[in-house]
Amino acid sequence: MNEKIKLASFTYPTLEGIPATSKTLILDLKPIFQRYWDLIQDSVGDHPTPTPG
Repeated sequence: MNEKIKLASFTYPTLEGIPATSKTLILDLKPIFQRYWDLIQDSVGDHPTPTPG
């Protein structure tokens, strides 16, 4: 992108940082959701499915 356009833009500095911020946020939240997923898998896997009838 042209340097003049970057300097003239009001939003470019904010938008430029979004990918790095998003990646950091995802990496921070991943353990929480992984733990939740593991608990769901454990609870579903430990109980046999009842047969109807």
